[in-house]
Amino acid sequence: MIISYIFATFTIASISIVALSYMSAMLILSPGSLTYIYFFQPSFFELSVLYLYRRRCRYRFDCYCPSAFMEKVSNMQIKIAERFRPFVHIPGVQCVLPFTTLCFQIYPAFIRVFDLSTSTPIPSMIAEFPLSIQGPVHGFTVQQDLEKGHLKVWGDSAQGFFRYRIESKSGSKSKFKSETDCSKEFVLISEKMPEVLPKAYCGISAGVTCCESAEPNAIERLSFGVTKKADWVLVSRRIILAEILPFWFRLGQMIPAVLPHSSGSAVLFDHIQEALTQQNSLGLASALRHLFFVGFEGLLSPTLIDSMHQGFSLPTDQIESAHSPLLLLTKGAQMIKQMLAAVNNCAEDNANAAVDILPCLLPELHAGRYCDVQLGSIGKLDLEWTKKQTRRIIFHSAKEQTLTFNFQKDLKSFRLRNAVTPVASLKTCGKPIVFATGTYFLDNFER
Repeated sequence: MIISYIFATFTIASISIVALSYMSAMLILSPGSLTYIYFFQPSFFELSVLYLYRRRCRYRFDCYCPSAFMEKVSNMQIKIAERFRPFVHIPGVQCVLPFTTLCFQIYPAFIRVFDLSTSTPIPSMIAEFPLSIQGPVHGFTVQQDLEKGHLKVWGDSAQGFFRYRIESKSGSKSKFKSETDCSKEFVLISEKMPEVLPKAYCGISAGVTCCESAEPNAIERLSFGVTKKADWVLVSRRIILAEILPFWFRLGQMIPAVLPHSSGSAVLFDHIQEALTQQNSLGLASALRHLFFVGFEGLLSPTLIDSMHQGFSLPTDQIESAHSPLLLLTKGAQMIKQMLAAVNNCAEDNANAAVDILPCLLPELHAGRYCDVQLGSIGKLDLEWTKKQTRRIIFHSAKEQTLTFNFQKDLKSFRLRNAVTPVASLKTCGKPIVFATGTYFLDNFER
């Protein structure tokens, strides 16, 4: 029987009867609050599924046919459009060069280079050189490009507009790339310079190591929806964690690993770890702000001492030459990840593995996106939340496994779908789920 119009929806004895346009209902089931209605479309001979979620006498319809479902699934992505390029206009501000242990103090006509792989307790200066730029310089800008992994400097001098970039020699794709070991070198490449200036400068920093440039897809991305310009002087003045943490997290992934220690400002990690263990979000926010106050200067340049003399009592007498301030970046990025997604109870065979989603979300981080979250051998996921509640997750399972997702305590159930089949299932939060290799979608979280 084919009905021309949608004319009635009513419920009799927990059995829902729905009249559909140009379709004939064939089978109606009602297991609990989830009702499956299978109907047949004579024109295309395709089986489709209509889900009715009954909640307080209200219904929500999701109608799929196989082809339309696969087209919709292929477009389901969680992306971050924000580009991480903090900048300053003040001459002499220190900033770290990604993929190296180098810190640059850049003036319009002069550059100093420091090695942050050691600390005594102040990092040692390993190079300095002038630039043949005549002042005055207007619009002087130093930008830390965390998308491409280099520093960019530009301005208007008396000779004309100039722009150059500084990058690690190991990550340079310019003509200055050599076949020899260049892991201890950086390169200054001119993009637009007056004719009197050199086209390039190669500086050798003895004893300084670089890490290999990471693939863009291997670096996790984090955003809390802040769209303000990343003028770091203003960012440091506002002290809003929603602005600071994405840049801190991004740069921390682009720094070589250093030896762990608990000297100087790194001792504040003990307070951060304690707050994470107790899931004390207010204490965690306070500890992160304290570490940012005392542990960074300039454009996210780490330091182990209270260089601004803000009154912090730090164990500076325990600082050794092997203690690197870069630990504030690398370990800080790890702490930020534990705040948003953590894997626990994970043995070698991933038996009884569990993933905690937003285990210690800060009060001011009410909405955000976290993409390309690496979960080791389990796989990876993309996460989006709003109003302090998980909204949707795209999970890429690396193998067949049993996994438990732990969400906020007030969430009771969610919908699980596979990218291969349109059939969905209602799952209870905190219960083990068997995953095959592939992509899964978790959404419709209910309290």
